[in-house]
Amino acid sequence: MSTGHVAAPPEPRGNVTCPNIAFLDENLVVREANDEFVRYFAATAREVVGQPFAALFHPTSQRMIRFRCDQLVDGGGGRFTQGATIASRGPGRRVQVSVLSYRRLLAARVSTYAPGPVAAGEFHALLLEALAEGGELAGIAERLSCGQDVVGSHLDALMRAFGAGNRTALVARAYSAGVLDARVWPPRVRGRAMPGALRKRIAPAE
Repeated sequence: MSTGHVAAPPEPRGNVTCPNIAFLDENLVVREANDEFVRYFAATAREVVGQPFAALFHPTSQRMIRFRCDQLVDGGGGRFTQGATIASRGPGRRVQVSVLSYRRLLAARVSTYAPGPVAAGEFHALLLEALAEGGELAGIAERLSCGQDVVGSHLDALMRAFGAGNRTALVARAYSAGVLDARVWPPRVRGRAMPGALRKRIAPAE
């Protein structure tokens, strides 16, 4: 009997022939996975299949993984690549997660973490949301896959742009300006991007 593939009923999809891949249903539950994929999580295919995909990752990464996957499901297509920390029996480690829309499913892969640039507008939006949620600098840096010094530099730029002297004032002014949507929780930047006029006032941090 092959141990390289386990499919969860009721919709087996046949052999997972691509290396290091798993398929998720519209509820973001792992429906198929092969051994190369599950080895990243120090688990077996039987332990991974049937689990929520986000549950495979550390709590600091779960919210972003769920959000990005939900975007693919709701948007009917596309892909994303995101740094994340694995929740495994061993020490948590960083990986790169790539998910794309595949027919009625999502196809997910994990690989060695290779940080890449994030668009400044999106980065500032994610940072502002994390601050509004009450996140600490270390946790925000983990979520955004960068160092605390980078987060601190971008935070200073945001506070200058909003004329805020501290984080509390920054969040309050972002809500007052309508940048953060007061109708939803967790906090969300309206339109998922910083307004153009404001973005021009935020000096990019290196």
